[in-house]
Amino acid sequence: MDANERSLKRPATLALVAMVLLLVGAVVWFKERVFFADASFVVFNVLNYKRFYIQEHRLGSFVTQMVPLIGQKLNAPIKSILIAYSLSFSIFYLAVSSCLYFAYRQYRLTIVMALYYLLFVTSSYYWTNNEIHQAVAWLFLTIGTMKYLQQRGANVALQYVLFFLLAAVTVSTHFIVIIPFVFLWVFLMMDDESGAMAVRQKGIYSTLLIAVIATKFLFSISQPYDGAALHGVTHFSIKDVLLSWNTPVTKVFIKRCFLLYWPAIFVLLAGLWFLYKAGNKRLLGWTILSCIGYGIVMSLTYGGYDADFALFHIESEWMSLSIICSMPFVFYYLPRLKQATSMFVVAIIIVIRLAYIYAYAGDYEWRTKFKEDVFAEMKERGITKLALYADKDLRKKLMLDWSLPNECILMSAMNGERPQRTFCIIDSGDNAKRDALLKPDAISISFDMLVPENLNRQYFDIDTTVPYTIMPYTELIK
Repeated sequence: MDANERSLKRPATLALVAMVLLLVGAVVWFKERVFFADASFVVFNVLNYKRFYIQEHRLGSFVTQMVPLIGQKLNAPIKSILIAYSLSFSIFYLAVSSCLYFAYRQYRLTIVMALYYLLFVTSSYYWTNNEIHQAVAWLFLTIGTMKYLQQRGANVALQYVLFFLLAAVTVSTHFIVIIPFVFLWVFLMMDDESGAMAVRQKGIYSTLLIAVIATKFLFSISQPYDGAALHGVTHFSIKDVLLSWNTPVTKVFIKRCFLLYWPAIFVLLAGLWFLYKAGNKRLLGWTILSCIGYGIVMSLTYGGYDADFALFHIESEWMSLSIICSMPFVFYYLPRLKQATSMFVVAIIIVIRLAYIYAYAGDYEWRTKFKEDVFAEMKERGITKLALYADKDLRKKLMLDWSLPNECILMSAMNGERPQRTFCIIDSGDNAKRDALLKPDAISISFDMLVPENLNRQYFDIDTTVPYTIMPYTELIK
């Protein structure tokens, strides 16, 4: 272990404490996190169909999906399964951080990983089931394991096999992780001044990484979701690149950097300044080019998205930029400070970022209360299935409503209701959906209608003897 690594043990301890606090938050806001968007969608389908529900071949998501799957096999109470599933994300991230800290003693990577889950995070903390966050955890486990095995002088063939497998899981879990993966890889190769890794080893590792990335790209280009997201970066002109800094998504992000993410500005500039002072022009140039490149990719992919686009979603797409911003800060700035000063700097950043995360809890707490209020009215009126017409303001406040049916079924099941209550929001002009809901056996779920015979009665019991009651929201809640 070099001197820079040893000097950051205590700041890394604070980073690990931050990961523990994020886990505590997952306990406090488990309803807000599990009864929102993809989390409800995935856990409902895992429980209902009794199998993994991995989409777009994002293989690394098995690590959290196995929690409800095992719970279902053990016939565990649904409330226990939902709480465990909500916590499984933060437990996985904490487990990787703890591995870096306690087993591998890689304190710099421990800090960088914690900053990923903090630096550009506000609303996105409550959107648990975005596979990019799991992919980043797999990324740090991959890099950390590779470095650890090299330091231990492990069998070279074993090193290559483990690196290939872990890299494949990492890249398969989310396409965007390729950017921080490549950045981290090149940064560490450039930073290897001691020559700990031979040129031949670097070549083999790099070839394996290129093979994994190429395979992911060829596989994803034909997928419905990832393929559509990749269209912008596979079909662009020089003009698109030159004008990338003038797109709404970029301008809104820059504005939010001063309003929401301002500690990241300090982190980036401090790291770049100390790279400059150290005379490391290669790493300085690589970091700057990587930041610019990330912004261009975001512009090509989400160029037209502006402030009206869901913050929790677009924020998660920018989060990997924090890894690029943090590496020079952690590897060059913090080691040059006195230990007490470096601890103070890291502590201040953590406290500020946790405060911003807490500030956005209200939006999700309101959403939970909204569902509870609707349930209360449904119970009072003897309604088990409800479809609501809602105005634009309400739907905007909900952030999204496609997942409401799954959220409600799970929430009602957790409350011990049989049959479970459920409601959805429909467009006033959607006559086809209205007609489908007027059939007694109708069961609305996300994106579809569920055939009653496909309902897993172990956990779910929906009334199929009455149609949905359809009314405006203003008539229900007066």
